Amino acid sequence: MLKSESRVGLPWMRGLMGMAAVVALGGALLWPRVCGSAGMEVSPTLLEISPPQPAEGILLRNRGTQAIHAQVRVFAWSQKEGQDLLAPTGDLTISPPMLRIPPGGRQLLRVIRTSSRGDGVEGEKAYRLVVDELPLHSAALLESETPRKTHSELSFLVRYSLPVFVGHATPAGVPPVLQWSLDCSVNPWTLKVRNHGDFHAQIADLRTTLDDGSRVLVYGGLLGYVLAGQSMQWTISPLAHSRCIKGLDAMVNRNMVSVYELAP
Repeated sequence: MLKSESRVGLPWMRGLMGMAAVVALGGALLWPRVCGSAGMEVSPTLLEISPPQPAEGILLRNRGTQAIHAQVRVFAWSQKEGQDLLAPTGDLTISPPMLRIPPGGRQLLRVIRTSSRGDGVEGEKAYRLVVDELPLHSAALLESETPRKTHSELSFLVRYSLPVFVGHATPAGVPPVLQWSLDCSVNPWTLKVRNHGDFHAQIADLRTTLDDGSRVLVYGGLLGYVLAGQSMQWTISPLAHSRCIKGLDAMVNRNMVSVYELAP
């Protein structure tokens, strides 16, 4: 097992993840700053709201040939037992919560703070902004306020999930501290990361270092996030040369971090 502690650089996030409320997150994370389906584009894909900012905006564009209907919700984001969880929150509000964007049109979505949480304290609070692109029949049900259908029962075409962080910006020279653990004795491998800092961390491009000094890519692209003061874990497909692993490298907050073996 590899264990280590490392300090990483300033935070950055540019990802989308599909997920449902009050359950573990699922789906693929995308890297580009501007992301979308065949019709909708969302930009930016990360929001950071620092005091005294009361709100921040996201621009939605319809690149398709048909009108887009969508509902927008916001959830508190936490991590427990290696899972990303969402829960209802009143800390933020969305305007407008229901959208209709004509072909070639655009809509500014405002994320407004309703709570002073984060003012005068260090660290940050994490949220997820969920945008569901709805088929026409689901949009009609919402507009008619049909009591027999709840929002959770509505179908959607595409689900976007954007990270939102509220709190003071990361202090210069005070990066978060991550504790790493890679268990190669199980199949698949288990990577655990604990964030002892006050700000989120993003992990990508996981590589192992072999005894000859070479590096082998284990997971390319965005692996996930570790929120401030919390921990996450992922399963990873094992390598054929697992007995030769001497260390672990990863891109963390846009900086390459080396995690060396401290325990057999």
